[in-house]
Amino acid sequence: MIKKSFASNGHQKLSTNIDALVGRSGTVIQTIEPNTPGRVKANGEVWRATTPDNTTLAQGSIVTIQAVKGNTI
Repeated sequence: MIKKSFASNGHQKLSTNIDALVGRSGTVIQTIEPNTPGRVKANGEVWRATTPDNTTLAQGSIVTIQAVKGNTI
């Protein structure tokens, strides 16, 4: 799950597994629509992505990863 990012001023905790994605920024490369996952590029990899509130996020939006569930952020 992701949310739109507006600014980042915090420190990142170092993790060594997939949880390292949580809190990182990414860029929407395929529009995310209500009930339709899109794609986000984060940390050099492309991930399937949804939003927790079924909002639309357009391609090019900068987002923050809130959670990882299986292969979906």
